[in-house]
Amino acid sequence: YSIDWKSDLDSYFDIDPVEGTISTNELLDRENIAQHNISVVATKLNSPVLTSRVAVTVHVLDINEFPPELASPYETFVCENAKVGQVPSLLISFSVYFRSSYHEVEQIV
Repeated sequence: YSIDWKSDLDSYFDIDPVEGTISTNELLDRENIAQHNISVVATKLNSPVLTSRVAVTVHVLDINEFPPELASPYETFVCENAKVGQVPSLLISFSVYFRSSYHEVEQIV
């Protein structure tokens, strides 16, 4: 198995030449590229040499890398005769932004 390099110019993916397992070489970011289209070539080396090509579409799922967090636990009270739509409390949240240089390679099966 191999990936046609013309279909993956930025080398986002790698493929095991024996098993055909596709894995990532780079971090994928849905905000930059939501879908990758690569071409996988299968080659039989016996006589005669035979090849087959298939298009593979990889959809990158959107994951909230920076979910909002509450600064501290909150407790609030509301009277049982509160009117519909009454706001008993207002919560403030914040997001923590950081990027890690470590990443795990995900296999696409």
